Amino acid sequence: MDFIINGTPFQLKSINQEIDESFIKLYQSFLGNSSMNYEEFESIIHKYFDSINQLENKYELHDDFFNHFIRLWNIILNNRNYGLGEWIWEKCIDISHSWELNNENNFIHKGTPFYFWGMTAILRGDIDKGYSLMHKALQEDIRRYGTISPQTPSLAFAISNYSESNQAFRNWSATQANYIKQLIDSYNQDLKCNFSLDEFWNKITGSNLDVSTIYQFFHYIAKFYDISRKPNYIYQGDFVSLLLLDLLFDLSRVVDAVLKKKNPSYWQMFNHIVILNTRMGIGLNQSYMEQLNESYKPPNKFDEILASVLDDFFQFQDQTTMTLEGKSFAVAYGIRNHAAHNIEALPIIWERYKEIEKYIFYALFLSIQKLY
Repeated sequence: MDFIINGTPFQLKSINQEIDESFIKLYQSFLGNSSMNYEEFESIIHKYFDSINQLENKYELHDDFFNHFIRLWNIILNNRNYGLGEWIWEKCIDISHSWELNNENNFIHKGTPFYFWGMTAILRGDIDKGYSLMHKALQEDIRRYGTISPQTPSLAFAISNYSESNQAFRNWSATQANYIKQLIDSYNQDLKCNFSLDEFWNKITGSNLDVSTIYQFFHYIAKFYDISRKPNYIYQGDFVSLLLLDLLFDLSRVVDAVLKKKNPSYWQMFNHIVILNTRMGIGLNQSYMEQLNESYKPPNKFDEILASVLDDFFQFQDQTTMTLEGKSFAVAYGIRNHAAHNIEALPIIWERYKEIEKYIFYALFLSIQKLY
């Protein structure tokens, strides 16, 4: 169908006369001066959903229907009205849910509205809400296609598949990938390694790690990136140190999970690091780990010990200092254990956050590169 509003031409795929007329009214209510009866709009949509419910291609028709909102949403986003942009997709979900409540054991495929709502929330700055909505889109796709890995834009987003062109929010995936690449470049330079973004991504997404770990990791990347693009002064102070410590703790848990997958008979990160040392010689044998663990134990000494590790001042009883590989795992281990048992504001966390982040990522890269 073709129509014009305020001199702007629009072309949308025709569905049926009643639905077509309803969409014209919807566009006019946003871009013109007319009002919209949303109760009538919802009733017409429900009637349409009823009419296609027994068709084999009903899910494709659901997609076609929701695609009619995208052009309007783009116009709204071009005006930077993210709140209204979210409202459109929320309205789509609400209308779909109300139909589903009246049609037990039937569902509308809501992958498209959840995906674009999630995209809008992220563009608005709400990372957690956006990722929650994106994973709702993924759950819709999993239900529709009957596989935990549907080849859809929602999965590409969830695993930051920067190479997949068939995704409206590819720029976000590429941005997250670039953030990881910068850390990998630093890792290669400092540890004299030859590791690539593609190798890392292929190994972590192609591993037998639990999908929850993989999904959470890429969510954490978004949060690290989000912090990096904001003024430093926002992330200074006691309360902020708690927020940053939580995120660093989450990243250290990913390192722990990556190691544990290769040593399933052990559950403590302490043991995983000792085993890794026997394979790779990172300078953290059983005795050294015991000494490090004892040094970290007193809560009032944690920041002091962490600083000594970061500054390369920490020495074992035989006067041996840490290798860079050992330092990376020592930082990850310290954050993992301390944050799991303590809630306290430590200035070192916000003052040296970027260093701590870097070394935990180094521990992750080393684990993935050498063990997977």
